[in-house]
Order: sequence, then structure tokens, then C-alpha cells
Amino acid sequence: MPATTKWLPSAYQDEWIPPPRETPDAWIVQHDGKPALAPCDDTADQPVHQSLAETDIVEFDCMTDYGDADLTLRESGTWSVTRDKPDGAEHVTAMNGWQSETLASSVEECARMLRDAGADPADYRITYYTWSGPILFQFADGKFIRLGRQQ
Repeated sequence: MPATTKWLPSAYQDEWIPPPRETPDAWIVQHDGKPALAPCDDTADQPVHQSLAETDIVEFDCMTDYGDADLTLRESGTWSVTRDKPDGAEHVTAMNGWQSETLASSVEECARMLRDAGADPADYRITYYTWSGPILFQFADGKFIRLGRQQ
């Protein structure tokens, strides 16, 4: 499975994040007739839009998604996975409510963390991914221009 790359404003990195988008430009919206950064939570009663002016610098993080696999936990304490962690993937986590308990650097660690969190023997969807550090973009002419990595 080929890896896909998506983007998230660095300021939105938290325990809960909105779905990353295809490009930094996909985060540009119009608010009160002016360009703005889409809100972190657009389902809130009063979503917060960050205005964008020419030459504004915004930090984005890039997420490379290496796809999913199924992790099987057995009664015996052993486990198996349908697809090994791909080269380049730095993180693995179980999905569907287990993300914060299972953020790991290996499948073995993820399986141990699931058991430690009280997960029953069953199949669990896991995902492989890598986050970049902050990458600087400048807003100009209605789009973001990549400047480079944060020093």
C-alpha cells in the first residue's frame, strides 16, 4: 500500500485532532469575506477562525499514513498482525477509542499497551504513521507557500 501524506496546522496537534487534509491550502476558508484558517473544531457552537493576512506564517505538521493492519490478541497472551509495520512508519496505534492508550513505536508495544489497558482478546484495527515536525508556510496570494522546517 502506498503511503499518503496529509497536513494539519501544528497548533491543532493535541490528544484529539481534526482529520488532516490533503494540502495546507485545504485549510484555507472564507470567514466574513476574508481568508481564514479553518477551525480546529468546525462542529463547535462558535468555531474559532484564525484570520489570514498576506505574509502570515503558519506552521503545519505533515502526517504520512502507511495504512492499517489487523492485530489479533489471543487468550494465551500472544498476538499476530496481518501486516508488519512498514519501513518509515514511526508510530502504531490501535483505533476505535484506543488511540491514547496505545500510541507506540512497535506492534509488540501496541499489543502490550492494549492488554495493559484491559482490552479483551479480539481483533483490533491498528494504523501505521509518521508525523513531521513543524514546517513553515507563508500565506501569500491566497495560498500557502512552503518555507521549510522550523529551526
